[in-house]
Amino acid sequence: MKDKITYIHTSSLDSRKANLIQVLNMCKAFVENGAKVVLILPKSKSEPSIELDPRVTLKFFDVNHKLPSSIKYSFALNRYLNKNKLEGLVFVRQFTLVFPIQQHGYNYIYESHNNNLFSRKYADIIFKFFLKRLIKKDNFLLFFSISGELNKYWDRFFNFKHKKLDYYHDGIDDNMFKDVIKKEEALKLLQIKDSKRKRVTYAGSLYKDRGIHNIVKLASDYPEVDIIVIGGPNVEIPELKELAKGLHASNIEFIGVVEHKQIPLYLYASDILLAFWSNKVKTINYCSPLKVFEYMASERLIIAHAYPTIKEVLNDGNSILINTNCYNSMKEGLQKAINTNPDQISSKARQEVLAKYTWNKRAEYILDIIKKE
Repeated sequence: MKDKITYIHTSSLDSRKANLIQVLNMCKAFVENGAKVVLILPKSKSEPSIELDPRVTLKFFDVNHKLPSSIKYSFALNRYLNKNKLEGLVFVRQFTLVFPIQQHGYNYIYESHNNNLFSRKYADIIFKFFLKRLIKKDNFLLFFSISGELNKYWDRFFNFKHKKLDYYHDGIDDNMFKDVIKKEEALKLLQIKDSKRKRVTYAGSLYKDRGIHNIVKLASDYPEVDIIVIGGPNVEIPELKELAKGLHASNIEFIGVVEHKQIPLYLYASDILLAFWSNKVKTINYCSPLKVFEYMASERLIIAHAYPTIKEVLNDGNSILINTNCYNSMKEGLQKAINTNPDQISSKARQEVLAKYTWNKRAEYILDIIKKE
């Protein structure tokens, strides 16, 4: 049964969240590595726009959204399991789903993306109390983290007593970045006029904790470059445009949310890529951001904040690392990038991501662990 995986997730197919992209890519990668995969998701409220690999069997469960978020998915999955039998090993990345899976006796892997099991403090304390007991169960096969820093956190949490812990960073779909496209060609495909200026791109979330206002300030301080901001939610854009207007930053453009399959073209149409966050991002010390790997694959020069988990992947040889939470460092990093010949650095980044950080390599690593159990 170890060649069969049932992946259960809480984002519906009409979601545009990065976590769904990660799940879909992992399901595809498991299939590529010879596993039979069933993906179970909540029913969509609207027509989904994301394409699913046809080799992945898709099933749905109903969710009562009137229930509190701490229990609604657990209750919904329990109802589903009362009527349906799962195949093979179960894989989840939301801790509340562990309870019905444990209750029904399935072997499972839990993938951790955060040092908190729940956003609310007291619920997190309770869930961690149960986690220490659940991990001792024979059918809890693996506690898998997305970064070395996160794995260290959980190792300390369990007092270094459990061998069920392991980790592997996220990655890319190497088929999306199979061939590097020249900037001029990418601009033509996007029907964007080539201004012959440096194009500096940020692709990611626009939530207030991401510090996008600093990118607007960079546009104001560097009028000689064009800055492109891709991502959402789109409701954040009007306020950012007002900030740009106030700073007389006419060289910044907000594209908004685009389909994930379009992201490589926008990256190829760039000279410099910004991997910026702020200390307010709750998961910043433990995360494995998808954009880092996609940036590397695009073979463009990366400027990145040097958070510990980011430095597990990026270094001075494959990117320009800058101090965290410091606007002057952002300016210095951009100036350095403008003056740097990117070829050797960006080429090394692409080589490393293709060698280490693809979804197929990640899935292969997990399946190898499963086979040893």
